[in-house]
Amino acid sequence: MLLASGTVLTVAVAGCLGNGDDDEEPDDETNGIALDDDPEGAVEEWMDGGNAAGWDGDIADLTGEDEVTIENGANPPDYQNDPPVARVDAGTALTWEWVSDGHTLHEEESTTTFEEMTNIEDGGFTQEMTLEDAGAVLYYCQPHRGQGHVGGIIVE
Repeated sequence: MLLASGTVLTVAVAGCLGNGDDDEEPDDETNGIALDDDPEGAVEEWMDGGNAAGWDGDIADLTGEDEVTIENGANPPDYQNDPPVARVDAGTALTWEWVSDGHTLHEEESTTTFEEMTNIEDGGFTQEMTLEDAGAVLYYCQPHRGQGHVGGIIVE
């Protein structure tokens, strides 16, 4: 009886843990809004749901710019990205500049290639990348996510 119970428990727990298959494609959805179908709506929902610091609903229209800098860790201790959300053209050179200490740059979800910076870095550090594909990126600072240190990029 005990052996049979142990087998059932093992099977039940294994079913809860899943199969560990990391090869599944991401569904590119956030809270029911598909990034592919409505990048702007997905970014707005991400920012609203993440109680984004500094987010007033405005999207900085930086289309037409060859280079864009986003300050990572602006306005301490209410850490935020400045601008919190930016609209850029595909192929724009983006630079995240750490303006205070103790921040990362993690991807929550993206429809384009995004280069995370998962190490905690301090003021003066920069992360540069060029987003080539139209869509959206939802990102956050791991240590300060709970404080609303989240951001979004809409790529056209």
